[in-house]
Amino acid sequence: MQKKYNSSFKAKVAIEALKEYSTTSEISSKYEISQRAIQGWRKEMVDNAPTLFSKNNLKELKKKDELIDRLYTQVGKLQIENEWLKKKQYQICH
Repeated sequence: MQKKYNSSFKAKVAIEALKEYSTTSEISSKYEISQRAIQGWRKEMVDNAPTLFSKNNLKELKKKDELIDRLYTQVGKLQIENEWLKKKQYQICH
């Protein structure tokens, strides 16, 4: 079974690899992870670095957060409505 790592840990390891103070082998031993994983995380960080500071990226993240908030609100309202309808149905049937 492959171990899962959170994004903060991956970023920490990738930054350490980018600094090149230690070899990939040394970092691998230090964190007990494969060299292939370190190389992949380092590459992913380098490839995605330009989008980190993009205004469009920040706008998209904000839009996604707003959408998630609206959806949670809508789900909450629907749950309340559903419970109310269940109570009404129970009252009518009994």
